[in-house]
Amino acid sequence: MDQNAKDGQSEKKFPVVIIDDDPNAISRLRNMLEPYDILSVTATANNAVDGIKTIEQTSPALVFIDVDLPDDNGFDVVTHLRTLPQSENLYIIMYTAYYDDCSKRGQVFVDGEQDYLLKPIDPKELDITIQRFLYSRRTRTSQGSLQSFAMPPEDNKVLVVLTTTSEMRMIRIKDIGYFRYNSKRKMWEVALADKTVVQLKKTSTAGDILGYSQKFVQTHQSYIVNIDYVMLIGKQRINLYPPFENDEALVGRTYLKALQAKFMCI
Repeated sequence: MDQNAKDGQSEKKFPVVIIDDDPNAISRLRNMLEPYDILSVTATANNAVDGIKTIEQTSPALVFIDVDLPDDNGFDVVTHLRTLPQSENLYIIMYTAYYDDCSKRGQVFVDGEQDYLLKPIDPKELDITIQRFLYSRRTRTSQGSLQSFAMPPEDNKVLVVLTTTSEMRMIRIKDIGYFRYNSKRKMWEVALADKTVVQLKKTSTAGDILGYSQKFVQTHQSYIVNIDYVMLIGKQRINLYPPFENDEALVGRTYLKALQAKFMCI
């Protein structure tokens, strides 16, 4: 591992492993990571088997994994990595150019020990993921004890969702007011604090959305709200706090009791 001298002392770098079957992609990512003095690409691998062996041998802090590998897929590699003793120290960033593969698998990545990028990698999006990785490491004790690991507050968590145009959109949970089902287009939409509405991939289900965060609660077969924005629960409608004060979400009798219980726990 390379070491930088700073003020007469060596500065520890976080070791990085890249798993990708495209040598050019590895080279591009390595070059994009070079400005980050705190990171050091210590090893690369061209397939899943070699990648797992490399991680077992080098115990990196940060791993980039291409979803589409010649001998396996990145999701299965992650599943295997989570069984390793050193998995506690792994922060995994997956990336792909194939939207549909991820959509069919229903993969949604949130802030924390897994992250997501789209190829070709945008430098700004890469920087966001690197900053989240560094945040996770700063919350550990100087000994790196996992017991002291603190996730970012729920409000600051970021969802990576697939849209109808096959784009990957990063959305902060605190910017989400509610989800509604568009019956004409047969898809879920999410209403954001900036007054925009993002249409989710048609394969998105209510179960997928509810699994994103404990703050999301279903109020109607066509509505899921962020409980933090609920101001008043009526018999048929919900009034929301700004900036969603002009919007109303429907309430169904089937969901009313669970919604009231959730609201009382805030």
